[in-house]
Amino acid sequence: MKITLHLEKGDQEIKVDLGFEALESLNYSFRDIPENTEAFEFLSDHPSQSIRSNVASKKYLSTETIFKLAIDDADDVRSAIAYNERFQKHATIEIIREMLQKGGGAAENIVSYASSYTKVSIDEIEKVIDELEDPSPRLLQYVANSYDFSLEIIEKLSKHEDSDISASARESIKNRSDY
Repeated sequence: MKITLHLEKGDQEIKVDLGFEALESLNYSFRDIPENTEAFEFLSDHPSQSIRSNVASKKYLSTETIFKLAIDDADDVRSAIAYNERFQKHATIEIIREMLQKGGGAAENIVSYASSYTKVSIDEIEKVIDELEDPSPRLLQYVANSYDFSLEIIEKLSKHEDSDISASARESIKNRSDY
């Protein structure tokens, strides 16, 4: 992808080719306004995951761009989109499932923001997590520490073979009973 900056001053104009590093800085500074939605969509295909990650943090993204970034190969892009309020508003259980299966920071962010999803219930997220073949220990610990998930899944994690996960779950159960 070639990016060219067009500069005008009076009747003079020049074009400057930008490399990915210049574009990373410029992209971060793009105003997050509806008029830039098309530019964000264009940049969501850039080969630099840093640029795509910056785009994923923008509010004015089309639903198509949001879902494309949600299944990006780079975990930092998926992690950024999981924080995005528009993603949380439009995410479906299918896209959440795919992100949870890929794991990493994106899956952890989904657990952290489980109560923020509009179209997907915590029960649905919990069911997907329970069905994962090999969830990461960190993901399970996020679940164990979350007040959003059911006592049932926390109790199940209190018997997990990993001592950190089971200890976190037991502490969570104790903290819940203290309230």
